[in-house]
Amino acid sequence: MILTARQRQHLKGLGHRLNPVLQVGGGGLSQAFLDELELALLAHELVKVKIGASDGAGRKRDAAELAEKSGATLAQVIGRMVLLYRPHPDKPRLVLPTRSKAREAKTAAAKARKAKEKR
Repeated sequence: MILTARQRQHLKGLGHRLNPVLQVGGGGLSQAFLDELELALLAHELVKVKIGASDGAGRKRDAAELAEKSGATLAQVIGRMVLLYRPHPDKPRLVLPTRSKAREAKTAAAKARKAKEKR
C-alpha cells in the first residue's frame, strides 16, 4: 500500500502516543517474531516496534525488511522505533484521510466552471 504524505502524517500523529508492542532482539526476525507481529497488526492495525540494531543503516534495513515480510506499510522510522500500518482485511478500524480540503475545494470549483461553460 502506498501512503500519501497526508496519510503518513496522520499515522505518525496516531502512533506518537503508542508504546512499542514488540522488540526485535538479537535473534533477528524469527518466524515466532513475525507470527507475533501478524497478531499485533490484526488486533491494532498500527503497531510500533523497537529495533535493537546498533547502526542507523542496519535499523533502516531491518525496518524495510520487517515491513516487507509482514505485508505492512512502513509509516515512520525514528531512531530505534518503527511504525508499521496494515489495515485489517475484513474490518478496518483506522480511517485515513483521502484528500486535503483545499484540493477538494479546487475540484469542486473546477466542476462548477465546467458546468457553467456548458450552459
